[in-house]
Amino acid sequence: MTKKKKMNYKNLKINEESLTTTTIGLMPEEQKGPLFVIVLFAILLGIVFFLPDILNYMNNRNNEEVNLPNSSDKGTSGEPSEIEEEIQMYDLSNNLTITLDEVLTINNFKIANNTINFRIKNNGENRYYFNRYNYFLELYSENNTLLERVILQKEGLAKDSTKDYSYEIKPETSNLAKKIVFTNINSDGYPVVDLINNTLTCTKGYETITYDFIENKLKTINDVVNYPFSSDQNYTHNLLTYQNQVSFNNNIVGVTATLTEASTGFIVNTILDLEKVDITKLSNNNYYAYETLAKIVKFETEARGFSCN
Repeated sequence: MTKKKKMNYKNLKINEESLTTTTIGLMPEEQKGPLFVIVLFAILLGIVFFLPDILNYMNNRNNEEVNLPNSSDKGTSGEPSEIEEEIQMYDLSNNLTITLDEVLTINNFKIANNTINFRIKNNGENRYYFNRYNYFLELYSENNTLLERVILQKEGLAKDSTKDYSYEIKPETSNLAKKIVFTNINSDGYPVVDLINNTLTCTKGYETITYDFIENKLKTINDVVNYPFSSDQNYTHNLLTYQNQVSFNNNIVGVTATLTEASTGFIVNTILDLEKVDITKLSNNNYYAYETLAKIVKFETEARGFSCN
C-alpha cells in the first residue's frame, strides 16, 4: 500500500504586500478629447435606433431558410407521393352487378327476413381462395352512414362455378340499407381494444363466447350455447348436430366439450386450451389460434353478428 505524502508548509511564504489594481485596455490620452466622446455617443444612439429593424431583417432571413418545401410531402412531379384509394360504393338494386378482384361477378342481391343474399361466380382460370384475402361486405344508409360490416366466409370457389351466399344482418340494417361496399381490410388496421380483466365476452342469440387474453394475446376460449327447448323439428335436429359436434371435439387435444340436457333445453360447453389445440381441426370460425391479438378477435367476431365487450 502506498503511503500518503505529507504536505510541508515550513518553507511556505505569503506575499504580505497590499493588493494592487490591474488595468485592462487603457485608453491613450490623445483619444479622450470631446470630439471622440461625441462620435462614440452618436454610434451608440444609431445602434439603439436601428436595432429593431436589424432584428426583423434577421428573423425574416431565418424564416426563409426554415420554411422550405418538404420533399417528403410531394413526389418528383409536385403531386402527392401517395394517392388514397377511393372506396367504390354501389346503390343496392335487383339488377346490381359488381366485379370483385377482376375475376368474380356478384349479382342477384336481395335483402329479406334480416338476411342479405347474393350470388358469386368465379370467371377466373383457377380456383378462387377467399382465405387469401380479408373481404368484408359493408352496408350503408342513404346518407352514407355505415350500418353494419359483415366478414365474408373464407372458403374456395372453383373456376366457372357459381354459389349463392346468405348472411344474417340486423333488423335496422335490413330496413335502412341502401348502398353496399366490398372492401379488403388488412388486420393491421383494426382498431385497438381496451380489455377489461383481460377478457372479451361476445354474445349472439343463444351463444356466449368468452375469450381470455394475456397481454392482448389469446390463450383460452370458453364457448357456451344455451339452447331453449322447443317441440318443433329444428330443436331435435340441432340437438343431434351439437351431440355429434361434442363427440368430435372431444377427440381433439386441448378441447373439452360437454352437452347437458334438461326439460328447459340443452347446454353445450366447449373449453379450448389453445396452446395445445390444432385450430385447423375445428370448423367454428369464431375459434382463433393461440396468441391471436384481441383486436382481431373483436373486429371479426363482431362482423359475424356478435356483440362484444
